[in-house]
Amino acid sequence: MGNFFLFYVLFFSGVLAPEKDTEAINWVSITEVEQLIKDNPRNVFIDIYANWCGWCKVMDRTTFKDAKVISYVNENYYAVRIDAESDVMITFRGQQLTERELVKSFGIQGLPTSIFMDESLEKVKPVVGYQEGPAFLRSLVKFNK
Repeated sequence: MGNFFLFYVLFFSGVLAPEKDTEAINWVSITEVEQLIKDNPRNVFIDIYANWCGWCKVMDRTTFKDAKVISYVNENYYAVRIDAESDVMITFRGQQLTERELVKSFGIQGLPTSIFMDESLEKVKPVVGYQEGPAFLRSLVKFNK
């Protein structure tokens, strides 16, 4: 009985518990991006999503959990998430607007949409629809060249 109790305590205290995947994409806000680019220029990847979007949720559970995607994004991009229906106020390129208004300015036609921008925040390349990890990684690499 004593050994079982010791195992129980160690397991649930985290000593023997399986390691959780702590590797994740380092998401930043769109407002932070301009300062980050000044300090360390990089391309920007923006995930446009909505809470009701089923394929957006699938990308969250699969593509954005892919170890190769996570590693490549974190090393080469600033990653931003924007809710296509949010009225949260943001500042982007000196302009105050809602996340919804920014999405509209990009001319988004469907969700999920991934937007790739260069380090000057000028070149906008949208990729509409769900992408599995390997396909998304190819898009990331292609835009980064």
